[in-house]
Formats: sequence, C-alpha cells, structure tokens
Amino acid sequence: MIAKRFLLGVVAAGLVLALLPRSAAADGPKGTAVIKGKVVLEGDPGKTGVIPVNKDQFCQNAHAKTKKKVPDQGTIIYKGQGNAVPYAFVYVKNIKDRYDPPKDAALIDQKGCVYYPHVFGMVAGQELHIKSSDPTAHNIHALPKKNSEFNISQPKMGVLQRKGAQTFTRPEMAIKIKCDVHPWMNAWCHVMPHPFFDVTVSHESDGGDKSKRGCFEIKELPAGEYEIVAWHEKLGTVSQKVKVGDGETKEIEVKMSKKSASAAQPSRTILASSVQSGDASSDTMGDEKAAVASE
Repeated sequence: MIAKRFLLGVVAAGLVLALLPRSAAADGPKGTAVIKGKVVLEGDPGKTGVIPVNKDQFCQNAHAKTKKKVPDQGTIIYKGQGNAVPYAFVYVKNIKDRYDPPKDAALIDQKGCVYYPHVFGMVAGQELHIKSSDPTAHNIHALPKKNSEFNISQPKMGVLQRKGAQTFTRPEMAIKIKCDVHPWMNAWCHVMPHPFFDVTVSHESDGGDKSKRGCFEIKELPAGEYEIVAWHEKLGTVSQKVKVGDGETKEIEVKMSKKSASAAQPSRTILASSVQSGDASSDTMGDEKAAVASE
C-alpha cells in the first residue's frame, strides 16, 4: 500500500514538472528580419601599427616564416575595400526581451602570441572556451567592471572551459582581455543580453573573399525599428536608426571617423618585456604600414 502511494506520488510529481515551463521559454522572440551592411572610415586611415613580437623568442619564431610584420589589429583599415573597418562590434541597442545563452561556447584562441578573435561577443551566461594553440606559457587576464575578474595561467596547449559562475554572467561592453606574459596581446569581449550582434569581418575571417571585409550581418530579428550601434576601440561609437519588416533584409552603411574617437580607448604604449631575462622596456607602437592593411 505504501509502495503504491509512493508510486502515485512520483507519477504526480512528474506530471507537475512536465507542465512547468522549460528554461527555453525564457528565450525572447526571434523573427525573420535581417540587418546587414558595412562599416567604413571617412577620411585618411593613416598607417597601421606593428606589434613588436620580437621581444619573445617563441613569438618571433612563430612569425618568422611569413616574414610579415604583425599588425596591431585595432589600427587596421582596408583601403583596398573602401576604407573598410574590421573588428567593429555592431549590435542592436534597444532590445528589452530576455534571451537565454546559446548552447555553443564562445571561443578565444592564443595563436602565435596573438588573440583570435581580437573582438568578439557573447550572450550573458554563455560558456567561454579559452584555447592556447601555442606551445609556450600564456596567461589570460580579463578586466571587467561588472563581472568577476579572472587571471588564469596556461602553461601549455589546451582549452580552458569557463561556465556557470565562472563565465561572464552580466551584460557588459568592452571587457579588456590581456596576457601578462606578452603585454602586446589584447582582445575585447562584449557581453550582451541578447544574440543580435556581429563583428565586422577581418582578413582572418573573410574566407578568402576580400569583399567581405568590414561587413556584418544581424539575423533573426523581429520586425521593428532599432538603433544599430557600432563600437571600435580606436574610433569610438556611432549609431543610426533602422526600420525593418518581417522577411526583409535591410542593408546599411555605417560611417565612422576619427572625430568620433573621443569615446574610444587612448593610443596604447606597448610595454614589451623579455620573458628570458625579466627585464622590462617600453616601446611606443610603431607606425610602419603592415602589408595586410592595403590589400
């Protein structure tokens, strides 16, 4: 008799759980509208900065085969593609609904003593994978203001997984990520409350199609009028209003200029330290033109 009551209780509890809304029900609405376009710079882009990777023997050897200088990613402008701006974070500002993080993890890689991607976005609460493709010691140091700071050593190749309370759980713009072993290494993470964002295409992500450089695409938007914001670490932020209907693809051009750079990060002075000797010296970022910038 007791066993029968217990079994009935288990069945009843299962029915109650089945009727409860699943966590996915908290996911906000999506639609069929698309906003795409290109971010371009008005005016003379100037010259591309160069990263002095020669201060570390492994990093120097990693780039010796290509015989190309390593460009400071935040200073690259593609003149050959109409002053296209890579590494701009483009997002929809006025989204009020709540969205669950995707199941796939966001990824940042350390390769050749450079972070890839240089700029990336993720949804608050999304799992973050930190990969090292280099057979040398790195550490990854995140400097958020609203989320929890972390500083993790990666002495060898592999992937660190941060999830739950270890990942970025609160929306926050422009979290700087750096390596304390190689001070020229830096990246930017944007943590959003929704999935409607993209990063403009660079030479590392164009798939061989140079016409894609500086382009972005934001999909699955519900129909409506939105404020589209573009952020760049050197050029600041600009925004514009865009109205898009169901099933419509609206294409726009986002223009940035050095005049809008008041909200951007100041020019960096790279402190290059020798891992072998421990001596530190300061190098101002060079103004030599990297070959990639004019392609």
